[in-house]
Amino acid sequence: MRRLLWIVSSFLLVGCATTGPGTAPPAQFSGKVYFAPPSPAFVATDPFALDTAMRQFLDTAIKPGMRDRTPQQALLHALAKRTELKIEYDAALTRNAAQTFGAHAGNCLSLVIMTAAFARELNLTVTYNLVAVDEIWSRRVGLQSSIGHVNITLG
Repeated sequence: MRRLLWIVSSFLLVGCATTGPGTAPPAQFSGKVYFAPPSPAFVATDPFALDTAMRQFLDTAIKPGMRDRTPQQALLHALAKRTELKIEYDAALTRNAAQTFGAHAGNCLSLVIMTAAFARELNLTVTYNLVAVDEIWSRRVGLQSSIGHVNITLG
């Protein structure tokens, strides 16, 4: 009898020790989309085309420097002056010449394209160079690619 009383009382104590009803778990699919915004649409235009702002920069910052410098020196001086253009390196996106100039940022290929666009307007010879650097590989969305570096020589 004692044993039965002990078993019944232990069940009563266990019943008192349980927690009350909990809160519902958060909804797994709330209808919100957690993807990155889409990249800008690709427009098949001339990547070396100069826009109005670039032509104004060419007329006001580059061509006046050609009075006492060679065209190559005037172009490099105008692009390198931090007070004029203030181009920053940004590896996130490859832009065409006008986009690079407008954003004041670009990766090495974007900067080469923008410089080549100005050089073409000055009738300079442009040579593109693949720079020998250690191989760097990237994988994004199942696509594996090699990352390289380019630069430009003005003749």
